[in-house]
Amino acid sequence: IRAVVIQGKGRSFCAGLDFGAAFKDRKRVARFFLAGPRPVNKFQKVTTIWRDLPVPVIAVIHGHCYGAGVQLAAGADFRFTTPDATWSILEAKWGLVPDMGGTVPFSDQMKADDVMRLSMTGEQITGTRAVELGLATEAVDEPIKAALELIESISERSPDSVAATKKLIYANRRGSLRQAWRLERRLQ
Repeated sequence: IRAVVIQGKGRSFCAGLDFGAAFKDRKRVARFFLAGPRPVNKFQKVTTIWRDLPVPVIAVIHGHCYGAGVQLAAGADFRFTTPDATWSILEAKWGLVPDMGGTVPFSDQMKADDVMRLSMTGEQITGTRAVELGLATEAVDEPIKAALELIESISERSPDSVAATKKLIYANRRGSLRQAWRLERRLQ
């Protein structure tokens, strides 16, 4: 496997969490919020797992990209969207905070005031605006075509180099300079 593509079927990438289905078993939902000794809970794992894969993960967005969908997309390494796609960190509408591990990639991709504005208001933005804010990689009419072209280009490179580069970039975003240089030396 040289890459993973996440794409919604139908009219939207993801219209958000299906509250009716998700909350049928309230005890199970409560258990999902508990992390225990793990660094993330089961809701967060859905989006954070993409960083652990040694291959590029590309989200292809069209239609609606709401709530959990924005967090799924943000967890990917690259996000190609149609210009007219509608994005919204919708949790604000329900009186919630982003809760699926999205705040880490949001903070990596956007300025703090933009993250707060979108997270506090639930404001809807277009795919074009998502690119301007850094939330999406590129807005194109055919995002799957752009994703496949990127995969083709990356697949021409050493899979070990690609995996090490991904690990290096993510590890250096949060660590100290000393840790960054040490990891870079080790992976080199």
